[in-house]
Amino acid sequence: MQESQERSDTANSIPTTRVEEVLEEMAVEEPPLPAEVAAARAGVTCRHLRKLFPDLWCELVARPATYKKDENARSRNAFQAEVRRIAQELLSTSKYPRSVIAAWA
Repeated sequence: MQESQERSDTANSIPTTRVEEVLEEMAVEEPPLPAEVAAARAGVTCRHLRKLFPDLWCELVARPATYKKDENARSRNAFQAEVRRIAQELLSTSKYPRSVIAAWA
């Protein structure tokens, strides 16, 4: 019985090590993939990953949300900068937004 337990541990440790390597590679991949994709790429289920590597799983789950939040902030900042640039251009040429809008109508 103990022999089969030892064999089982050895047999499971090799794939587990490979799964962990795949997950660690994905933990730094940009843009981050959803955790479900990570599980599929590692060849195991999400539940199995969550059980074997709880810390790494939490990181994989959080990364896409953090990336999206940062991406939205970058987009918002770029839009604000563009609006600021346009407003400064209008003010520097003594064109006021109301007269410019009236010209478009």
